[in-house]
Amino acid sequence: MTVRLHLDRPVAWGLIGNALLSSSSIVHAQEIMKHATADDSYGTRWLETKTIESGPFVIEHWQKGAMMSLVPNPHAFQPTKLERIILQIIPDASTRRIVLERGDIDFAVQIATKDIPDLRKVSGVKVLSYPSARGWWLGMTWNKAPFNNIHFRRAMAWAMPYETLLQVVTQGLAERSRSCVPNNVSGYVGDFWPYETNLEKAREELAQAQVPEGFTVTVPVYAGDLFDEEATVLIKESLAKLGITLAIQKMPISQKRTLMTKKQVDMTVYDWRPWVPDTGYFIYWNWLPDSFTNYWNYVNPEAQALGNEAITMAIGSPERNAKLRRFQEIVNGDIGLVPLFTQFDNLVMREHVQGYIYYPDAIPVLTKLSLG
Repeated sequence: MTVRLHLDRPVAWGLIGNALLSSSSIVHAQEIMKHATADDSYGTRWLETKTIESGPFVIEHWQKGAMMSLVPNPHAFQPTKLERIILQIIPDASTRRIVLERGDIDFAVQIATKDIPDLRKVSGVKVLSYPSARGWWLGMTWNKAPFNNIHFRRAMAWAMPYETLLQVVTQGLAERSRSCVPNNVSGYVGDFWPYETNLEKAREELAQAQVPEGFTVTVPVYAGDLFDEEATVLIKESLAKLGITLAIQKMPISQKRTLMTKKQVDMTVYDWRPWVPDTGYFIYWNWLPDSFTNYWNYVNPEAQALGNEAITMAIGSPERNAKLRRFQEIVNGDIGLVPLFTQFDNLVMREHVQGYIYYPDAIPVLTKLSLG
């Protein structure tokens, strides 16, 4: 069988962006459509509890929200080294750490960053850390004052507690970001972000921004996400010194994302990971007028024309790099976002787990894993 991808324009990362990542798979569309209904035209409700496997594993047991066991697919072209994989959902990060240390599980994801230094000292456990492209930002709307005032945006850039965020929130397991695109992607330029923590300069800019006395901003926070919560609290403390109050509103991640997608958020801390480590890919999703995650309604015709042109150009070409460099110079000058840090991906497993290969989405490729 041959699968063809038809793109509306040439894109250097088109294949990897659409076919080679964990979010993509071949599905039996005709079989799924047998379960479509008048109010569920693509059979997505059926897929909530059923599936038609096309990869190296098939589902043996599935308790939704609790666990799933996988066994090798006898029809798969790619052989596996494991006879069975049991995926367990353990919502609490501290519990995940305990069962890993105890040897009840072999591999854990989303371990609290604060636990990583101690886990490196545990016998029988290994920690792999990789610089990633998962950037964290302070985003602000362009739809209303004072957020669309350049002096207000500069004040926010000077007021961020950058080093404290790195040391307290990420335990040093991150890199300082200095651009409107994340670190560790092709085309990244860190030369156009002059801002360091300087409250005096922040006050000078704020004085020109016509911010009303006692200004309060409601800031949504992912409930339970330590990076989001801790970073927002530290930023709240810093902005309080300028007379700005952040009213933190905790909510599920889905609710916050919905508000952001609807462009109903004035300011917030958030993250974005490009699955393809390329600046053009990040621009496509975040910085064009019709980009799905242009949450803040950023508009700059010159920058967006450059970004749109660069998307289809050969990665690494001098002409493309020049366009991407100028794009970042413009957007950083506008303070399109305030870059905070780019986190490391920390994978924790028992020592006998072998074969882990790191990909930009950080999701383990199960066919590569084995137990030594």
